[in-house]
Amino acid sequence: MFFQKKEPENNNIEGRVYDNAYIPKKLENIILKHVIINSLKLPNYKPSPLLFLQGRKGEGKTFMTEKILEGNNISYKKISSSILTGKKEGEAVDNLMLYYNKCEMNPNIKKYTALVIDDFHLSIAITKATAGHTTNADNLIEALMNIADRKEELKAPIILIGNDFTDAYPPLVRAGRASICTWEPTIDDKKQIVKTMIRTHGEQTNNITDDSIYDFVDHYKNQYIGFFEKAIENVCFNNFEPVTDFFVDNSGDVTVDQLMDIAQRTINTNVISIERIAEEAENILKSNFKKLDD
Repeated sequence: MFFQKKEPENNNIEGRVYDNAYIPKKLENIILKHVIINSLKLPNYKPSPLLFLQGRKGEGKTFMTEKILEGNNISYKKISSSILTGKKEGEAVDNLMLYYNKCEMNPNIKKYTALVIDDFHLSIAITKATAGHTTNADNLIEALMNIADRKEELKAPIILIGNDFTDAYPPLVRAGRASICTWEPTIDDKKQIVKTMIRTHGEQTNNITDDSIYDFVDHYKNQYIGFFEKAIENVCFNNFEPVTDFFVDNSGDVTVDQLMDIAQRTINTNVISIERIAEEAENILKSNFKKLDD
């Protein structure tokens, strides 16, 4: 089942909603262009098979990439960079190819695919000035460059997501092998993303105006998208005692479906206000580990 796609109410907004998640059109275009252009096999044009998508943590890079792929019926495999390690020589490459070979694009039967590697900035393939290379790191870099150079045999484009690729091995990210994009949502992007997060809760948010949402985002404009998501989530789960009480009263002898039913009813009774969300936002900013007495 594919996610329903619909345009936002305001036609002036450059974005779409996929499965209750607002996606800025500029990010959607970057992801879709990379997948589509690598499937066209245009004469005299060989696109870069690797897309390095960087941006600060918590800005929804991976989440939105997945929504874009799913919403457009693009099959993909997602792996973490932690998989691309290995104690034995060659193991990192074996792990990469294991997943890469599961992706095979065939536009003739409307099958478009991609390999998504998350947190690639933490992988052994990213060099640091103070870190030495291992054999597995060298092999992994060579394997990725080999995939990028053999464009005619490309099974699927690769999207590498991370926080900072400034220390990437220069030959790996050179033009022709890789396209480079930095994702930085604008304040308008954040307003639409947060508004969609809030409106997902339906009638519980009827008392919240769009303007109050925009003012809220303006106030915390320097915060990352995950910050707003956490504040909204905290309000929704603020009164979780009915769920835990039921669990304790039954000594844990309950099904997940039973807990889901109680949790959903508990969440649905919450009246969400922008004031409560702002209060949770302040609590998040103040939260930190306290030093305990010895």
